[in-house]
Amino acid sequence: MKFNIELVGILFVDKPSGITSTIVDKVCKRAFNLSKVGHLGTLDPFASGLLPVAFNGATKLIPYIRWNDVKTYRFEIEFGKKTDTGDVTGSVIETSRNIPSAQNVENILPKFTGKIQQKPHFYSATKINGKHAYELMRKGITPEIKPKTVVVYELKLIAQIDVKTYELEVTVSAGTYIRSLSEDIALALNTVGYTKLLRRTKIAFYDTGISLDFIRDNKNNIDEVVSNNNFWLSVENVLDDIPVVDITDKKATDLRMGRKINWNRNNGLYLIKASNGFINLSRCVDGCLQPEKLIRDIGV
Repeated sequence: MKFNIELVGILFVDKPSGITSTIVDKVCKRAFNLSKVGHLGTLDPFASGLLPVAFNGATKLIPYIRWNDVKTYRFEIEFGKKTDTGDVTGSVIETSRNIPSAQNVENILPKFTGKIQQKPHFYSATKINGKHAYELMRKGITPEIKPKTVVVYELKLIAQIDVKTYELEVTVSAGTYIRSLSEDIALALNTVGYTKLLRRTKIAFYDTGISLDFIRDNKNNIDEVVSNNNFWLSVENVLDDIPVVDITDKKATDLRMGRKINWNRNNGLYLIKASNGFINLSRCVDGCLQPEKLIRDIGV
């Protein structure tokens, strides 16, 4: 099978609820015949919303991406019930008749704004000794999870859905668990609660994702998908804080072979491109540019 290795960038997908983030990867990989894919920021199966999927060599850029650190969610808390998973898919393990008023919910939210200590949920993807917490829980092992510092930039009440359920919106740092936030808010209100609905609406300033149905329907028409700048980030735009510089094919060959080249620029990272399709992430140190990550290599 011949893979399409020229398509390098990030596609913003609107993940539906009911499937894993890995399934989204697989749909993209099959539809566009990609050699490699990888998503940024896993969404739980019950959650929906914006999921960036890196294509081919763009997967190597994931550790360098900074805009993925700020995310916005819409979520619903149902008070009076606590589930083992912290979400709507779990079994009820505790109940309470104490249901807070809208005013009480609104009054407690400032307590959860700014830098806060949060303990990732037992049924989360956080890793303990190389194993996901949810994997250990499914084996009957309750892991020891330590609290960590996260940042809640904004948290507000949007609407009261019914007597027990409230819709909220939150903007947080990467690594914040909304299910844990829901439980902590409920605990502060002397009750219990779980996340009934969760949707990621925004990552940094990106807020639009393409549907999986559209991807499946246009699997033989890649241009139709990646020509829309609302959904697609070309490799040049993935790292918006790193300069993009064109070089000659000869210098590209030197980098490809692992050789340093003279570089009369400031120290730091550069995304290097050549006309023959070569793309490399390279680092300048004291006047020398040295290759760091090969992103794409065709025709060199």
